[in-house]
Formats: sequence, structure tokens, C-alpha cells
Amino acid sequence: MKKWIIEKKKLLKDLKIFNLFEYKMNSPYEEVASKRYNFYVFESLDWINILPITKEKKVVFVEQYRPGTDSITLELPGGMADLNEKPINSAKRELLEETGFSSNDWSKIGWVHPNPAILNNICHTFIALNV
Repeated sequence: MKKWIIEKKKLLKDLKIFNLFEYKMNSPYEEVASKRYNFYVFESLDWINILPITKEKKVVFVEQYRPGTDSITLELPGGMADLNEKPINSAKRELLEETGFSSNDWSKIGWVHPNPAILNNICHTFIALNV
């Protein structure tokens, strides 16, 4: 597998939490190398999810209205990292902002690219014990 070649990136729209770009790309494979393809990518800061567990072994969730689904959802706390903020610091900030809880016992579970077809960012997941 080879990476595709980005010939040009054009900012189409600044949407505050996302920037929508058009990537003009060439395939690295000879049979289609002469063709240029357009892809649309949302560039964003990284995201954070936290699994907060209380001393009583209960998980803390937050309820939020989400316009994308036009519904009230039950979710793990989380949010967007600030520019140049370490993921663990983002997690601590988001847990406090969204729940009022804090913890001195943190572990990183891992990270994923939430939707690599159209997003460039990473979602970091942490567990916070004894919140």
C-alpha cells in the first residue's frame, strides 16, 4: 500500500471547530497515476473521551442535546483539545468542565482516528478512577 500524493490543499470554509479543505490528489499507482482526484477533509483539533469511574464503581455520564441527531444523548464526558494542549490536560479540563468531578488517578486507554475518510484528527481516550 502506498500513500497518495497531495498536490494542493484549498481551504473551502472555516467552520470554527473544523476547517473544510479540498485536497487535489494523485494516486501513487501507475494505472491511475495520470488522474487527479478531489477529496474533502475536515481538519480539526484532537478530541478527548473520558471514562470516569467513582469510588463506588459507578460510571459518570453527561446528557447533552446534539443537533446532528436532534436528540438528547447520554455520553461519556469529553470534548475538543485546545491548541497545543497535552491530551491528558485536555481530559482533566473536560472532566471538570462537564461534570464537576476531578481525579488524581488517570490512565490513557488509547487513541483512534474517529473517521479517517474525512477527518484528520485523533480521539484520545482516558480512564479516570476515584472521581
